[in-house]
Amino acid sequence: MSLVDDQVFIKSVEKIAYNVESDATLRQDLIQEGLIQVWKKEQSHPGQTRSWYLQASKYRMLNLSQRGRSIDSMKRRGQAIGFLGGDGEELLGYEDGFEIIKANDILSTLLAKLTQKDVEILQRLVEGQSVREISRQLQVTHPTILKHRQRIISIARNLELAA
Repeated sequence: MSLVDDQVFIKSVEKIAYNVESDATLRQDLIQEGLIQVWKKEQSHPGQTRSWYLQASKYRMLNLSQRGRSIDSMKRRGQAIGFLGGDGEELLGYEDGFEIIKANDILSTLLAKLTQKDVEILQRLVEGQSVREISRQLQVTHPTILKHRQRIISIARNLELAA
């Protein structure tokens, strides 16, 4: 079971968000960002302690809070966000005027649109590898990796996941 599915762990991420941000709307965004960060770290660094993942989440939330940006920054600018999952179910709901987005839904939607090679390259980028390192390891040219990276960014933008 992933930590992002563990209610006790989610409560811990929520407590961190309450300490980082006082605005309720921004706090919800930070919680989502924190859970996405945990999921990404679970994929790139499996087997770490719960506190290690919480620290990664905390630093991500602090960084985003200081920069004033998040995955939902389009929402705060008054632009509509909406997309459907593979089964046609709307991933974004409305409750009290705020969109509710589950981190798992966002990631699964993005990953469903990527090729296996894109996912492999994204994984390596998340791990902090340079484009040149990835091209050497996968034995492909540097421009090929750049094309895959641009494709990943383009898909994320089309899903309004990247600013």
